[in-house]
This record gives sequence, C-alpha cells and structure tokens, in this order.
Amino acid sequence: MKELDGYAGKMLRVDLSSGEVTEFSSSPYLPKYLGGRGLAARLYWDEIKRETEPFDPDNKLIFVPGGLNSTGAVGASKSYLTSKSPYQYPCHSFHCTEASNVGPQIKRAGYDALIIEGKAHKPVYLHIYNGKVEILDAQEYWGQGTCAVRNALLEKHGGNVVVSCIGPAGENLAVQAGIFNSCSSVFARGGFGAVFGSKNLKAIVIGGTGRIKVSDPFKLLEVNKKRADITEIKVGEEKVVDGRKIKGEMDPPWQSRGLLPFLSGSMVEAAKRGEITFKKQGCEGCPYHCRTMIKFADGSSTLVVKCAGAFGGAHEISAAAAANNTKEHLNMQAAAMNIMDAVNQDVVDFWRVLIDLGFDIMQLICINGQTEPITLEDNTHEHGLDGGDWLSMLHEAGILNEENTGLPYNNGKYHTKEWLIKLCEIIAYRKGFGDILAQGPGPATEYIVSHEEFGPDRAKAVDIYHRCCPKAGPICSHDFKHAMYTPNPVRSIYAAVSDRVGNNPEPYWFGTHNEVPSESPEVIEKWFGGSRDILDYYAWNIEQVKAAIAHEDNAMLTDSIGTCTYIDHMQRKVLRMSMAREPINTIQELLENSPNGGPEYLSAVTGETATYEELIEQAKASVNMVRACWVRDGYTETGVFDTFWDIQFEVRNRETGALGLPKEKFEKAIQDYYGMRGWINGVPTRDTLEHYGLQDVADELEKRGLLQG
Repeated sequence: MKELDGYAGKMLRVDLSSGEVTEFSSSPYLPKYLGGRGLAARLYWDEIKRETEPFDPDNKLIFVPGGLNSTGAVGASKSYLTSKSPYQYPCHSFHCTEASNVGPQIKRAGYDALIIEGKAHKPVYLHIYNGKVEILDAQEYWGQGTCAVRNALLEKHGGNVVVSCIGPAGENLAVQAGIFNSCSSVFARGGFGAVFGSKNLKAIVIGGTGRIKVSDPFKLLEVNKKRADITEIKVGEEKVVDGRKIKGEMDPPWQSRGLLPFLSGSMVEAAKRGEITFKKQGCEGCPYHCRTMIKFADGSSTLVVKCAGAFGGAHEISAAAAANNTKEHLNMQAAAMNIMDAVNQDVVDFWRVLIDLGFDIMQLICINGQTEPITLEDNTHEHGLDGGDWLSMLHEAGILNEENTGLPYNNGKYHTKEWLIKLCEIIAYRKGFGDILAQGPGPATEYIVSHEEFGPDRAKAVDIYHRCCPKAGPICSHDFKHAMYTPNPVRSIYAAVSDRVGNNPEPYWFGTHNEVPSESPEVIEKWFGGSRDILDYYAWNIEQVKAAIAHEDNAMLTDSIGTCTYIDHMQRKVLRMSMAREPINTIQELLENSPNGGPEYLSAVTGETATYEELIEQAKASVNMVRACWVRDGYTETGVFDTFWDIQFEVRNRETGALGLPKEKFEKAIQDYYGMRGWINGVPTRDTLEHYGLQDVADELEKRGLLQG
C-alpha cells in the first residue's frame, strides 16, 4: 500500500457477523479528505445505504482519527465517529467527536480509519494492537458499568491501549447512550452507544507502538514551539515570536485549571481527608489541561470531567447540579456566578452513576435540565441551556405525574440526587416509563400524545417538545438549542443548516476577527467579504450569511485535521490581544498565515504545500459531502428542514418586546445561504458538486430523483 507521510496508509474493516477482517488502502481518500470529519463524511457516503436503519447489522460504526493525530502536532487529538443515528428523529446520518487518545491510538495501531459492521451472535469486544485484530468473548463484561469494564480490560491488555466501551444504557439500546473512552471521555452525540449494543459489541481495546512518518520533523517542532510560545506567555511578559515582539495581555484561561477552582467546601474537605483526589489532565498534545481527573480512594472509579463540565451548569454539570435542588444551578448565568458551589458530593455521586450506566449527559439534559416553565419571553432562551426541563414542563402542564411515570414527583424528592439516579436507571434498564424515554424525546412525545392515561391536555406535549428541541425536521436535536440561548443571526443560521453542534461562532469567528485594526481594502475584501459589517452578528444582512459560512468552513477544516477548536481560539485570542496595538498590514500576518495553523502543520507533516484558501476549498467540498449524505437519507424530503419550530419565532425580548428571531429575515438569510453555497432548496446542484470533484455523488442523487438544478 502507498506510504503517505502523516498517515498510516491503510484502513481496517471488521465484520462482526462473519468474523472477517480486511485492510484496504487509504490512498483513494487521503490526503484529499484530510481526515476527521471530512473523511468520515466521504466514508459514510460510500459505506452506509439510505435504506439502512440504525440498529440493522448493515449499519456501520466508522471511526476516523483527525488528519494530524499521532504526528506530534500540538492539540491534535480529536477523532470522529459517524454512523446512522438512532437519536436523530427520523433517523439519518450524524457524527460525533471525541478528544483524548482514541484517534492517536487508532493511527499507532496502523490505521487511518476503523469500520465495524455486522452483528456478533454473542457479546464480544475487539482487541486491535499493532495490526493484529481479535474478536474476543465479552459475556463476562456484559451488564457491567463502563468503569469496571475499562479497568478490567486495561489490566488484561496492558496500559498502552485505549478502551472504548458502553454501559447498560447502550446494551439496552437507550438512544441517550454514549461510548466511553479513557477515563470517561465520550463519543456522546448521536446515540452511538446504542448502535454498539445493537451489534453485541461491548468494547474496543486498541493501541500500538507504530510511528507515523512526518515529512519534516524539524519544521513541525518549529510550528509547535511557535504555538507553545504564544500559549505560555504571561501577563506583562515580552517574547519574540517569529521575528516580532509580543506582550502578554491576558491571564491564562479559566479552562486551563479544570474543575479545581470550582469545588465546593465539602469536596475540598474530602480531598484533605484523602477520600478523593483531583488532578488536572489534558488530551494528547494539549498545553491547556482543561480536564480534571477525579479518583476515589476506595478504587471504585475514576472520572474525568471536561472543561465544558467545569462550567457548572452550562453543559455536563447542569443536570447533576439539580442534585443541589436549586434552580440557580440549572440556570446558565446563575451557574457562572455560583460555580464555586457547584461541584459537591451529590454532584459527583450522580456523575459516577451516569458515567457507569454509559449516558451522554447532554442528551439527558433536554428532558431533565432547567426547571423553568415554558414562556415566550427570552429569559429561558438566555439562561436555559436546552430550553427548559421537558419532564418539569410536562408535569406542570398536568400531563406527567407519579402515577403514569413511576417517578417520585410527589414526595419532595423531585430533582434531588435520588430522583435523578432513578431516572437514569429506569432509562438504562428500560423499566416502565423509562422504556418510553429511552427512545428519545421525539418518539416519547408521540407516545404521550397518543395515550389517554396522560390526560386531556396531552396534546400540549408537542409544543413543549418543540420548546426543548428547537430545530425542526428530521435532525431535531436538542443540541441545537445553542442557536437560541443567545439568539443572533449568525448563530441561528449556522445552527439551522450545520451538522456541527456546540461550535459557536461568537468566539471562534468573531473572537478572532473583531479587533483586527487594519482598514486595508485588500484585507477587507479578502477576509471580510468586502465589508467590516461582517463583524456585527446582530444585524440581518448578507454579511452575516457570509460570516456563518466562513465559520462553518473553518470548523470543518479544524475538525478534519483534528486540532482542538478551543486551543486554536485561545492562541488566536492571545495573538490578537498582544498585537492589536501594533501596525498590521494583513490579517493573515496576525493569524500566523491561517486562523488554525492548518497549512503550516500539514506542510510539515505531509510535505504537501497548500494555502489556507486551498484548504478551505476542501472544507467546502466536505460541507457539500455532508449535505449530500443528508439529502440522500431523506433530510430535504420532509418539507420542514433548515429551520426551527414556529414557537421559536414567537419569543420576544422581555425588555424591548422585539422578536429575538424574526421569521421573515431568518428565511431570507437561509435562501441567501443556499445561493452562496450553490444549493437549491437545501440541495447542492450538479454544478456545485462537480466543482468540488463530487460527480459520482451528483450522479447518485440524480438517480434517486433528489438532485436540484
């Protein structure tokens, strides 16, 4: 097989039904698709049929390391998983990301991608090490939690591997199930833990000692050092980086301290007694260490909480904070103010159960998050992570009660740790009403509306569902609440059309460009599309559509090469703040030739020279590849897509009375987005697909009668 600098050169396919293991060359795909999300989209198109259902043996789990994984590039630890998702409703293609050492270990084992298909006739796990693949019996591990399984397999196979496994939630096909890796880092979105379970696959143990050949190691060290110098500069310190003097003007980011500043007094005392240990941890090649490892003295489990979790209530901690029985911790702004009290023993106890059962916390938040009632004022939009607590609102509407759910609504334990743990258990083991919840909020809403035991007002459940899961149509994921809690045109456009959740444009696009002082016409044309109005993300103009597209393209590039978006953002922010007072001729000079280091790193690693503009062209091709997968899977056939439910357009600012998301302006912006992408009614045209070298994709869509233009 052809040797490719920066890549392993081959991919691995494992058929669990037949036990057959095959390898094939990476050269048809790499370096063209770079890796990560771009390669995952192309492999999804080639491997998974439209007719395949999520739990069919024909569905495939496609793991793809980022292009820079295992090369030594700073912050390049992200990998991707794509499959037909059981969580999206109705189902269609989806992906999720994970950052730890799964992607690097896949490449060290000798592969640029891992494809798992079929269904084993009994519980199994995969052991993959240095190109040797074994399908081993996992019956003794079936039914066990993620922590116990991970510890047992690490002890059995040695420490130079990563274990990816599921808990009882995945075994029982709960669509909120994730795949847990290396101390609780998780492939979360999409319900792929349930796809694991449908294949009788308990775990993957993978690793190796292989080294990825780098084209120019000395150049790679130079790029790494430059980025490290920028990252490590302290306030007031002066350094010469790449021939120019910079001065540190910002403190280290709070994320670089993990959970440590946010511990309650009770947790600090437990640590002093030696009952619990906290330690900062980072992904492979990370200079920030935004994670915190929590180890218990009794040896029962080890947890790792990400930076998102540290923002007490904004992401992973939000459901757990309900154990404090205070609505403040379920409120995004209040969580930021009360964060020092967020992480107490109840929260950690809840985490342990949640992780051991194998749940993605974000997919539980939409049914058990904020306890504010439904409203058409913007307070819940501004404060609520996912638009409110689905279970609370259904209870307040008189639809759910203790009698028809079995949940203790009436005994004073609502939203306590005990209540949350019971909720997790009935979903994971599909007991009673938990069997309905395990199907996801969409199917659960349909079930409630169609069954009389939920009372005469049960039709209200549809509006409540639309409030909690705002993106309309067949990818109505609660994650897209990110579009709404800070409603502005760019975020709304991006959330309506993109497959990338949680990557918000305010810091990653505007944060980079907003303070660039140059007024050069060439710079304004090249980087701002001809007008600095692109920096106003509260205006409804064509510039905001350009900003959404620019952010989406840059996110696709970053996700394909596998670099941490947060590290990229922080390094650009340091550069911006430390250089803003100096004369800058071009924004390209300010941003080290690119906003994310892609050209510099790829040149050093692969030996291929490409400008940022050329890499963005490939990112645009991958954006079109993702959209083509959606179109083939039926996304644009429902008549409702790339938009939000009507209730989202009715929310008004409580102070001004203005609509937060004017429907007419939003719909015009979506049409402008289509025009700039070269799409008609959400579908790429043949000319667009052929422009990006995707003629075969256009041919397939045309055969199915789905091609536009």
